[in-house]
Amino acid sequence: EDEIVASGDLVRDGMASAEGLGTVDILFGTYYTVVPATIEGSTQVVHIILAIDIDMRRVITSVRLPVTLVNIQINSLNHELYGAGADYLSGQYAYYHICTSENLTQTVNNVTTRQILVDCTLTELGELPAEVNHLYFQSAAIDHQTNYAWFTYKEASATGRPRILEYHQTSRDYVVWPQESLPENAVFSSLIQTAPRIIFTLFPPRLLYARFNTAG
Repeated sequence: EDEIVASGDLVRDGMASAEGLGTVDILFGTYYTVVPATIEGSTQVVHIILAIDIDMRRVITSVRLPVTLVNIQINSLNHELYGAGADYLSGQYAYYHICTSENLTQTVNNVTTRQILVDCTLTELGELPAEVNHLYFQSAAIDHQTNYAWFTYKEASATGRPRILEYHQTSRDYVVWPQESLPENAVFSSLIQTAPRIIFTLFPPRLLYARFNTAG
């Protein structure tokens, strides 16, 4: 129920509706979503990418992209945001690196100042294969350790069997899974987003003071 504080592109350039795309960096507590917008001199709808600090309830960054996104995924270990979408000039669908975030939170004299810095500089990682029909993208997920993403699609019609595309962000290539990976009678499919495997390192205990009794 709390209002999110926002200014700039979110208010000035964004349209009134949202697209339903969203993902969360669970370690930094950052929620990413999009707002549709237009570019001056064009009727093509593109997206503004928003990074929202969940704890502070405010927009960290708001950047208008020259791309219409169809899905977004965040790697919560390296804090990199990826997504698939169409370039507004060429109409070509590609896979993109969208944002990088960094935790600059500091504690001075027992006072903690929280700051998450998000830089959104769009980089094309590679075009999507021709057989991927963007109209039927259904679901997306990411493996945080291997930095692989998966999303489902259909090649021709809404009644066809769903297919799975595996994209390797680090090497910038992809693998199309075999047609029989999903049941022939499947109509829709949903990929479950996994949480990253986090290993915590505990610091050894420190000796703060020593107290001896009167007997020594």
